[in-house]
Amino acid sequence: MTAPPPTVLGVAPRLPPTLQNWAWLTAPVRAERAAAFRVAVGAVLLLDVLVQYLPHWKLFYGPDGIGSPDIHAEFMAAHWARWSLLAPLPASWGPPALLALWAVSAVGLIVGYRPRLMALVAWVLAVSFFNSHPYLHNGGDRIKIMALLMLAFLPSDGRWAVRKHPAARTAPGPVFVHPWPMRLMFIHLCTVYFFNGYYKFIGPGWRDGTVLHYVTHDPGWTHWSGEFFPMPPLAVNVLCWVTVIWELGFPLWVILKPTRNITLVIGVAFHLITFLHLEVGLFPLYAICGYVPILAWETWRQPKITSPPSPLS
Repeated sequence: MTAPPPTVLGVAPRLPPTLQNWAWLTAPVRAERAAAFRVAVGAVLLLDVLVQYLPHWKLFYGPDGIGSPDIHAEFMAAHWARWSLLAPLPASWGPPALLALWAVSAVGLIVGYRPRLMALVAWVLAVSFFNSHPYLHNGGDRIKIMALLMLAFLPSDGRWAVRKHPAARTAPGPVFVHPWPMRLMFIHLCTVYFFNGYYKFIGPGWRDGTVLHYVTHDPGWTHWSGEFFPMPPLAVNVLCWVTVIWELGFPLWVILKPTRNITLVIGVAFHLITFLHLEVGLFPLYAICGYVPILAWETWRQPKITSPPSPLS
């Protein structure tokens, strides 16, 4: 008996022959991986809106706050590409109204209701809030913007969605997606790591291994003092050097099969520790979202079903 052909969602990229033959970038992957990426980004975004933005909107974006439109008007006018939906709206009700819409779009991503539209709405709002108060944000917000933009191109409603993609509803066999938006997200993450590692490497405090001692004892950076969990100086030095080597070499470590798994495990541990210990916002959680599509979510509760082999799943 012939197995039904797989259903592939999304648009196949038109690339130069060298890239077109790169299976990791172009070979379709199971739709569960795209759905897991969507759910992860939506969950972190909802946490972001409800915990970091909404309780403090008057301070950050209100008429008498530190991010009112008149304060950042010069920044917005400096370049044509800087735009924000908050600019034309009254500061008295515009920010909470857009935050409510942002939360709705995050819920839409989590449950899988028109996820590409929800991702586009969330991306527009992410850019709007970023541009309206640039000094409030960090690199994690840039990762958030990139992830939402990629989800706007990714058909993540093939699985785990309250409103499935029409082709997935009637698919007789497994559902796959063209993975290039998720792959671009991971390449973006590799670039972030590399340049973070580069700027750490040129800093004397990272090269001599002392910078983490000062960071962990700085109340502006940490949730608790390093004195609560004192570490030997040599251990602090090694942590500094491992961080630089891991970040600077991340693109290479994930390509090489012997170092790939340990590199990804270190990455998750690194982000969880920094999330718990350092004042870096939700940067670690947004970064971990980039790892989510690597896992074989299609085998969850179905261990006998596997995806086609890929250089880096």
